[in-house]
Amino acid sequence: MWKKISYLFALLLMVCLCSNFNANAGNEITNEPYDTRVMGLEGELVTSSMAYEAINVLNLGFNNPKDIYIGDNNIIYISDAGNKVVYAYNPNTNQTIEIGKDILGSPEGICLDVNGNLFVADSAKKVIYVFDPNGNQVGKPIGEPTEPLYGNVDKLDFTPMKVSVDRGGNIYVVTQSNQNGVIQMNKEGKFISYFGRNTTSISLEIRIKRLFTPKEERDILYPLTPALVSNIAIDDKNVVYTISKNEKNQSLKKYNINGTNLLGEALMFDTGYQDVAVDDNGYIYTVSNNKQNVITVRDKDGNILFTFGNTTSGSISVGHFDDAVGIDVDSNGDLWVLDRVGKTLQVFTKTKFATTVMEAMNLYNKGRYEDAEAAYHEIIAQNASFVQAYIGLGNIAQRNQDFELARHYFKIANHKTGYSDAFWEIRDNWLSRNLLWMAIVIVVLVLLHIFKVRKRIFKLAGWDLTPVKEKIKNNSYYKEFSYLPKMLRKPNDVLYDIKFLQKIRFSTAAIFFVLFVVINIACDTAITGYIFRTQLDSQVNLGFEILKWGVLILLIIIGNFLVSSLQKGEGFFRDTFIGVMVAFAPILIFKLPMSIISNVLTYNESYIFELVEIVLWAWSIFNVILTFKSIHNYNLGELIVNILLTVIAVIILVFLFLMVYILFMQFFDFIVSLVKEVLLRWKRKF
Repeated sequence: MWKKISYLFALLLMVCLCSNFNANAGNEITNEPYDTRVMGLEGELVTSSMAYEAINVLNLGFNNPKDIYIGDNNIIYISDAGNKVVYAYNPNTNQTIEIGKDILGSPEGICLDVNGNLFVADSAKKVIYVFDPNGNQVGKPIGEPTEPLYGNVDKLDFTPMKVSVDRGGNIYVVTQSNQNGVIQMNKEGKFISYFGRNTTSISLEIRIKRLFTPKEERDILYPLTPALVSNIAIDDKNVVYTISKNEKNQSLKKYNINGTNLLGEALMFDTGYQDVAVDDNGYIYTVSNNKQNVITVRDKDGNILFTFGNTTSGSISVGHFDDAVGIDVDSNGDLWVLDRVGKTLQVFTKTKFATTVMEAMNLYNKGRYEDAEAAYHEIIAQNASFVQAYIGLGNIAQRNQDFELARHYFKIANHKTGYSDAFWEIRDNWLSRNLLWMAIVIVVLVLLHIFKVRKRIFKLAGWDLTPVKEKIKNNSYYKEFSYLPKMLRKPNDVLYDIKFLQKIRFSTAAIFFVLFVVINIACDTAITGYIFRTQLDSQVNLGFEILKWGVLILLIIIGNFLVSSLQKGEGFFRDTFIGVMVAFAPILIFKLPMSIISNVLTYNESYIFELVEIVLWAWSIFNVILTFKSIHNYNLGELIVNILLTVIAVIILVFLFLMVYILFMQFFDFIVSLVKEVLLRWKRKF
């Protein structure tokens, strides 16, 4: 028994030693669980069943591995700056050969052209080396371009870090510090142009943050220069993919032949991307140095399918990396991820779940919609929160002209573009069927109005509504509410009546305040058309909405009154409160009808809704400013000072409100804990 245990222990020790020191060792490992996330129905990442499982970990004697590239024949190429070679590993024979030994200085990025020639970016020697499929150097190294269009060579640093080659033989070089973009050269190394230069937009927020940031950190945290392209990949259709570290808006880009970026900005990009790869079906694979979601798989449009893996220093578990710097995919769909610090290659293969997802998308792209539909339903059976499955079903229903079903699936997926397209078809079909009847109804209503049919009917029936009308007109609330439409036409007259004649009571203004809060909350969360809402039903926080619309308006009124009291304003708090609430007449009158109308609009008419929203708020803000001027009797200069001081006062009041709120919540928690403790001790005693 002890001999068997000793034998097993010795065998295990030999395997461990081989895995660490043998240049061609491959360790078969057991599958250990790690987090996999997919895009959920509310636009957030949610935990899912495993999409990729680890099947192997390789240690080929790396010293400082930098990049990985997989050829069409599934030969794995790894550049190693520490050992100054490029390894070519054959997973079928488990053999490794070294390329560029005693030639390369510090190999960084690598790639193959269509002929199988290996291109190596050497950052130490500042050239691009080319080797044939047998590992022999081809021609002279490609150095820095000398063409005038390239720029002043004395000011540009040609330190190649990454390289890629398109199907025409053109070479794309990413350098260490050239802010002009990717250097594009022909196969002879002659400069063609710069490609994929990032732009920078300096917002007011960034300028303010730079003012309060130490000088030594300012250009690092909030740079004014565009982010550098840090890596590149080219697919078999000559579509170019670039990644840019620390690019906040869009760190992953996909360029067509015209240099137009095909990916949107709201696709949850990562600022820590290290490498990008693309397979034959257009799926995009990225690797990041973030603590979570190291590996991300996207469809051809950039939508996240799966993300998994963690950065964990010193970890030996699969799915955990010290510093993942490279990724590529072989012809079987297996992912090979290079860990620079861990000095390993981790290999992942698709699970049944991931295979079904990609099969469904491939079937859809091939036009096999019935098979794709069945696959999407299978995906939902495995993960009911997988958003791309519902989008796929919506697209299929739309192709089958079942637009109601398509709209149903798109709404589940919160895919508003698809929902809008499906609704446009539904609306168009409804109008085609009912346009004649609508025209008849409109003509009849116009004729009834022209010939005063309603009055004639009332007269024949002996109905006299005059006393009712007079009673309504003499009602005090009716008179006060009539000031809202009057504010749209004659704001100065309304403000005069408020200040000097006190035509509107404080209680009526309080009703305006409640209506303002209720209308804004109801419209934003329920009444406005689905595609124009900014929140899902499950994301609505009623308490926050009340604070946003109610407390903020009150703070503005209080802040202005306090400032005006110090600034010798003539208005009382009552006048300020009533005037501000009447000033929001455009919102009180038009927002609800516009929100109702938005339910029959699509994205094609979104400009109408957005323009009306802008006009209503601009109109209301103008009325508020006019209220401050008239109520307090300010000239233009005093008004400007009053507005600036009001803004400062509101900011101070917001901070005070938050402090009081936090203290109150802490006090409330203390009381609750105290009561629980007393009850607990009372129960123990009795």
